[in-house]
Order: sequence, then structure tokens, then C-alpha cells
Amino acid sequence: MQAFFYGPKEDSVEKPTVSIIIPTYRRPALLKKCLASIAAARLPRARSEVIVIDDGESVSIDGLLKKFDPLFRLTILRQRQAGPSMARNRGAVAAKGEYLVFLDDDCQVPPNWWLQIKSAIRQHPQAIIGGRIVNGLRANPYAATSQALIDFICSGRAHSERPPTFFTSNNLIIPATGFHNIGGFNPRYPFAGDDREVCYRWRRSGGKLAYVPDLMVLHFHHMNLAAFWRQHYRYGRGTLRYHLNRARYESQRYIELESMTFYLNLLIYNCRRPSPIARRIRLALALISQFATAMGFVTLYLQRLFMQRRNNSQGDPICGSKPQ
Repeated sequence: MQAFFYGPKEDSVEKPTVSIIIPTYRRPALLKKCLASIAAARLPRARSEVIVIDDGESVSIDGLLKKFDPLFRLTILRQRQAGPSMARNRGAVAAKGEYLVFLDDDCQVPPNWWLQIKSAIRQHPQAIIGGRIVNGLRANPYAATSQALIDFICSGRAHSERPPTFFTSNNLIIPATGFHNIGGFNPRYPFAGDDREVCYRWRRSGGKLAYVPDLMVLHFHHMNLAAFWRQHYRYGRGTLRYHLNRARYESQRYIELESMTFYLNLLIYNCRRPSPIARRIRLALALISQFATAMGFVTLYLQRLFMQRRNNSQGDPICGSKPQ
């Protein structure tokens, strides 16, 4: 399968137009802080817009428009709760920019964010661009560990011999035409894995990925142990969906899982803390995260296997290594 990514003309890359898309669900305080940071970045009104998708009709539209619309072009769309993938797709359909910038409502951007966006697009005008996400809650061990795990995978440290294969959707730039060509985010990923899957389809269609660490946002994901477990459990379910879809795309009988070296390096990376206590906490939480991920993966696989046997349908690809 080959898709053609009709990117912007070279002269328009110097003056890109961008649409910043932010899905939100029942987090009005975090959303206001996110929008306030965007206002402080002083985006040029003629070349940018911000689209908030209220996934659940929980946001006070009038108040947000009154406060922020004078500072930047703001559109607020509402939908019945359908998940962040559907919300991002709806925002992308309404977007007018040449580039789609995906951000989460619990993120805040630096004052020079517009300059970072322009520089990243100028360097990689037809690639999916992933930026650096910095944990804004350094005293929260759950948030710190979760962000470190994502950093390990997305920055390329997981596989030093090859470039990154995906970026998370809370700091992501995608050329609008290419995004629509590949069909946008897959709505069958309700909570996790949609960013990994869309990056896979982009690469499969001939597109490239570029990591730009200077494109930075702060991430304020408040978590306790229960929320930490729930997040990584969902990652496991998203991981299974991704591997099943990939196996079908490539007509594989086996799901290719990561090697033990990958998980060992992940644990080592998380233990690089200055104090012994911090190292022990991060190691314990990293182990819990991987157990939660495995539980999410296995429970969804068993659920699907049970449904397929009950319906006498063809089974999913087998978990394991691809035969050589």
C-alpha cells in the first residue's frame, strides 16, 4: 500500500498555518491552565487556531470563549463521550491549518512554543513530528515513572539501532493532508494505543517520523497508585490491539513481542536516579507498570479468544516470535 503525502509548498513551510487540537473530558481546571499557557505563547492569529473538543459535554463554553477567544482563535466543539481518538478526528475534520498539532488538556506549553513549532516544521515539513514531554509533577513518583517509561520507548532508547517508531499524541505534529490520507486515528482504540497505530500506518504508507526534542511541553498528569495501574493496564490492552492489527496488515500468523533485553533495558533506564531511595521506588513502580500492562494484554486476549470460540470465528494471531 502506498499513500502520497501532498505536503505544503516550500514557501508555505516558512509561514505554516497550524490547528492545535485538544480533546478534553471533565478536567476544566487543567484545560484552563493549558489554554492560558497557549495564550502566553502569543500565537499569530492569522496563522493558527485552537480547537477544543469537549468529549462528554462537560465544559463551560461561554466562559472559555469569553476569556480566551480575544487572545487566539478558539473553537469549542461538543460531542457525546466517544473517547479521545474520535475527539481528535472530529477536531481534525474541522481544522483549517496545513498542520495538525495534537495536545492534551493536562499539558502546558512554554512561551516560545510557536517558535519551536515553526522550527520543527521547517526541518521536517512532511514528517510526523514528535516532541519532548517533560513531567511537570516531579514530586509525584507515579507521574515521573510513567513519563520515564514513555520517554524510553519514544525517544529511540529502546532500539538504538533504529529510529523511533511512534510518538505519543500529547505533543504531536502531523501534516493535515497526510493525516486524512491515512484515515486519521483509529476509533477502536478507546483509551490507549491510537498514537502508536497511526504512526505505524504512516510509516507503512511511506511517511517518516522525526523526533525534535526542542519541541517541548510540560505534562501535569496527577496520579495515585490506582490511576497508575489503570493507565498501564489500558496500555496493555492498546498494545494487544496494535499487535493484532499489525499482524493482519502484514499477513502474519504470529504477534511479534519485544525481547527480554528490551524489558531489562527499560528497568535499567528507570533506575537512573541520584538517590538509592528514588531508584528503589522507580524500580518498584516500573515493575508494577509492566505487570499491569501484561494483565491488560492477557485479559483482552482471553476475552477475544472466548468471543471468537463462542462465535466459531477465526482466531487472532498467536502471541510469540515470528518464525525465522
